[in-house]
Amino acid sequence: MRWRNARRRSHSRPPPAGGWRNLAARIGLAAPATVANLPTCAGMEDYNSFGPRAAAKAERTLDLVTTVVAIELLCASQGLEYHRPLRSSPAVEAAHALIRRKIKKLTDDRALAPDIEAIRQMITAGEFRSLTKTI
Repeated sequence: MRWRNARRRSHSRPPPAGGWRNLAARIGLAAPATVANLPTCAGMEDYNSFGPRAAAKAERTLDLVTTVVAIELLCASQGLEYHRPLRSSPAVEAAHALIRRKIKKLTDDRALAPDIEAIRQMITAGEFRSLTKTI
């Protein structure tokens, strides 16, 4: 019985925002594109352009980070609900209102993937950009 409890405690750490696969993908994308440098001309005047690969990795990293930020915004919005009737700063309240226009408060158990995707689209569309002027 003692071993089972110890095992539970050791696995009690929550996964990072975006999940373990997202974290593993970000770690892999952090490696430089030049790691896969292979000779192409028997070592004479080798020319390998890493620009396209680096750009593809940057695009994928940006996609993953956008997902993480969307999850963080969703969690922050839900957290604000538990502190009502208290209010936060005008910029935070404006961001909360912007999110709540498209995503209802979490009151029952439901899949959050559509909510996360909606916030991702809001970020990509630049809907939060106007709030940065108020900070």
